[in-house]
Amino acid sequence: RASKLDAYRALTEQVYGQQLDATTTVAEMMITSDTFRTRVQGIIYGAVLESITPIGDDTYETTLSLDGRVVNDLRVLYLSQMAAARRR
Repeated sequence: RASKLDAYRALTEQVYGQQLDATTTVAEMMITSDTFRTRVQGIIYGAVLESITPIGDDTYETTLSLDGRVVNDLRVLYLSQMAAARRR
């Protein structure tokens, strides 16, 4: 199950990209802290589960595929939602 969720996360990153927040703290001309946080958010529909392959005792590789037309539909929907949110 974790492998499948991770595959969906990776697919969501490819469709929508990642939001990256970075913070760097400098004191006395030296970096004292460097923090990165990423976030992925989106809805995936139409993904096809191609395979779940064991690659270790308790490790699996999950392969999903997504039709290019669906990717385009998802991006158009996402961009229209973002534009509507900015107008509010």
